[in-house]
Amino acid sequence: MASRRDRLVVRVVDDVETPALLALVWRSGRSPAVRELLAQCRRAFGESGGPG
Repeated sequence: MASRRDRLVVRVVDDVETPALLALVWRSGRSPAVRELLAQCRRAFGESGGPG
C-alpha cells in the first residue's frame, strides 16, 4: 500500500457547537492495527478508562 502521509492535512475545527462522540468497536484478540489505533487515540485524546 502506498503511503498517503504526504497528502494528509490537519484542519482545526473550533466553531463547533455540538459535541461529538467517537465509538470504536472491534473483535477481541490481538491485532497490531487495533493496538496502534488505540495508541494514536490515547495520544490525541488521552485516557478514557475504557477497555484496551
